[in-house]
Amino acid sequence: MNSLTENMPMEASAIAKVTVKERLFTVCYLTATGVAMVGWLCAFGWITVAVAKWLLA
Repeated sequence: MNSLTENMPMEASAIAKVTVKERLFTVCYLTATGVAMVGWLCAFGWITVAVAKWLLA
């Protein structure tokens, strides 16, 4: 009995080949991106409230 998986070499996944330095960079990059997104949302929210107060005053 010859299955298809016997003929296919099993390789490590791409995530296993990543070094600690690359993982640390990815975590820092995603954290910085998340903080920046929250900052922009807060800024736009503040501007929206300020404009609404100005228009309704």
